[in-house]
Amino acid sequence: MTEDQLRENIYEFIMNDNIFEQNLILSQIIDWFENKFRSEFDLAREALNIDFVFDISTYVGNYSSQLRALFFRMRDRVLEFKQREDKTDEEKEAYLQYNIDRILITETNRITNSVQIILANIYTGYINPNVIAFKRWNARINDEDTCKECLHLHGQVVLITQSFIKADGTELDTHFIVGCPDLPHSNPHPNCRCWITVFYVEV
Repeated sequence: MTEDQLRENIYEFIMNDNIFEQNLILSQIIDWFENKFRSEFDLAREALNIDFVFDISTYVGNYSSQLRALFFRMRDRVLEFKQREDKTDEEKEAYLQYNIDRILITETNRITNSVQIILANIYTGYINPNVIAFKRWNARINDEDTCKECLHLHGQVVLITQSFIKADGTELDTHFIVGCPDLPHSNPHPNCRCWITVFYVEV
């Protein structure tokens, strides 16, 4: 499925009133994200020259459940907005498209970042215990759309098992890493385009 087809499917999922068809379409959408998760994991594994294959079905299964709930919440939010009499048809359509873009950007980025964290924990815990993994926050510092919170996080380096620290001194919310809520990393807001890089230091 191409990204354009994925967008069309998300649109159909939102607008379709048939519960059976809704779930059928959503299953196809979830499959796309599951496949992306697996392919991102394999790419990261190959980058570390790890030859054997891991069973990541638990991560993928947990993520699918989380993602399904997210899509239904998004659908409810969009349909509620479409009922507003103070909004034009153009504004309603724009809001729908915004939500499609937002969930695509947020979730594809969440997968990419989460895979880095998951694999780093596997690598240091089971393959090479003689290294310590760190992660670095990277923001688009030359983009005027980058928020102040992400600019504050830019360049911050912490242990792979630690949370990044926000501008107010609190930890970045860690409850929603893909498939594994115990490993700290989450985007600070929807539409976040920041990314993390992982590096290793021998002990």
